[in-house]
Amino acid sequence: MVKLFVGETIKDSFCNGFFGGSNYDLNGAEITKINQYNNGIVIEVIKSNGKYDYGYFGDNWNDWECVYKHLSKWVDGKYGVTKILALNKIYQMDCIEGMKRIPDKSIDLILTDIPYGEVSKNGEERAKYKGQLRKIDKENADILTFDLDEFLNECSRVANGGIYIFCGIEQVSYIYSYFNKHTDFMVRQCAWKKTNPSPVNGQHMWLSSMENCIFAKRRKTKFYAHCKSAVWDYPVGRSKIHPTQKPVELFKYLVQASSDEGDTVLDPCIGSGTTAVACQELNRNWIGFEVDGRYIEKSNEVISKNRIY
Repeated sequence: MVKLFVGETIKDSFCNGFFGGSNYDLNGAEITKINQYNNGIVIEVIKSNGKYDYGYFGDNWNDWECVYKHLSKWVDGKYGVTKILALNKIYQMDCIEGMKRIPDKSIDLILTDIPYGEVSKNGEERAKYKGQLRKIDKENADILTFDLDEFLNECSRVANGGIYIFCGIEQVSYIYSYFNKHTDFMVRQCAWKKTNPSPVNGQHMWLSSMENCIFAKRRKTKFYAHCKSAVWDYPVGRSKIHPTQKPVELFKYLVQASSDEGDTVLDPCIGSGTTAVACQELNRNWIGFEVDGRYIEKSNEVISKNRIY
C-alpha cells in the first residue's frame, strides 16, 4: 500500500487513466506534490526519465476501485480517496478525524500536549476557595473536545514507536492504565519540572512547577535516553502564542530521545507549533492537527521563521 506522503516512493503501478490518460509504470517514482481541491486530489510524481502529468481523482472519478487497490486503503464512501496527508503541514481538523487518515504503524513518534480540561480557575472552583485563587484564563485551550478513549485508540494504532502525551492530573491514571493493559507497549509516568515556575497564587499554596506526561512505546522500538531520569528540568518560555505552550528545548530533547533524522513525528494537538519547530530544527518530518485557525496562522508564522520562543 502506498503511504502517500510527499517524498515517499511509489511501490506499485497506477491504473489506466490516472496519469495523462495512459498506463504509466510508476514503480520507483517519487511523490513530489499533493494538493487537495474541493473534493478532489491532485498528485504530482516524478521519475528518473522526467516529470509526469498531474493525476486527478475525486467524487466524479468512476474507477474508485483501482484507487482503493493501488493508492490507499483509506477510502471515504464509494468515490474518491480523501485520506491523504502531506508531511510538514498543520491541518485544520479534529485530531480524531485526522488520525483516521493515517495508516497503521506509519508514525515513528507521537508528541503532543492534550487539553487538560482543568486549568481555568473561575466560577465554582474559585468560590470553593472564597475567591483567594487568582483567575488563570486559558480560554478554550484546555477544553477537551474529543473522546479520550478514541484518541488513545488512534494513537496506539498509528504509532510505530514512542508516544509522549502531556496531560492533566486527572488524566494521568487513565492514560497510564490504557497503555499498561496493552502487551505491545511499555509505559512510564514522566514529568516536566519547571525551573522558573510562575509565582501566581504562591502566597496561598506551593507553586505549580510540574506538568505530567505519560510516555509509552512499542516494545523493541527506538529509545536513546538510556538511564536518564523521567523528570525533565526545563524553564518556561516567556514569549508565548498559545496559553498552554511547551518549551521548544524540552520537545527537542524528547524528539531526539525517541526518533532518528528523517522520521515522521505526529502532534494531534499541535497548538503553538512547538513540535513542528523542534522537528524542523532536528531534521524530522512532522504532521499536525489543530481546530483553531488563529493558532494555525500564528504557528505557521513561527514555523516559517524557525525561531525558538
